[in-house]
Amino acid sequence: MITASGSYAKWFKEKYHVEATVVQNAPKKINFPIDIPDNKPKVFLYQGAINPFRGIDKAILAMHHIDDVVFKIAGDGPKKKEYEELVARENLQHKVEFLGKLVPEDLRKITLTADVGMSIEENGGDSYLYSLPNKVLDCIQARVPLIMADLPEMRNIRMQFDVGEIIKDHQPENIADAVFRILNKGRKGYQDELKKASELLCWENEELKLLEVFRKASQ
Repeated sequence: MITASGSYAKWFKEKYHVEATVVQNAPKKINFPIDIPDNKPKVFLYQGAINPFRGIDKAILAMHHIDDVVFKIAGDGPKKKEYEELVARENLQHKVEFLGKLVPEDLRKITLTADVGMSIEENGGDSYLYSLPNKVLDCIQARVPLIMADLPEMRNIRMQFDVGEIIKDHQPENIADAVFRILNKGRKGYQDELKKASELLCWENEELKLLEVFRKASQ
């Protein structure tokens, strides 16, 4: 049995008394120099499905408190129309941009241009509580610092590596404050820690675990 985070593995062990191998859905290493753009305005990026409990609506409202930044939302999903209407209702069209659904190659190019990434999932149940969202590992590999929710897996990464900021809660003012803390330090200020994290949190390490599962299963 495999699962995608250490917290999930602990849950399965406690609930069903089974041992699960953790194989994180990490991207491959980026082995070329990262060109950090001098964006004006700065780019705050959400990437992934536009689903409930992702904190997207709260981040949109946070843009009332953030100037000289554009919030780019890359992806599609059932909440997209609702959030587009929220942007219009709040008169934030000049600060929020919906990029739509992108193929992986184009999304990676966008990720590399961001100043701040985002993974502020809400606790919508155990699946969210114990998750390690792909976008966290994507941003780390692209050397993009990010704001993260105070959930176990993201807190664990932040305790190991200074790759961004944990939000106090989902109040728009506190989301804005976390974005400002990253922008004030600057993307370059996080590069050493992001590089350390990227060496550990990559597919080259995770695939070894998966291959070992297959080896044992074939015996």
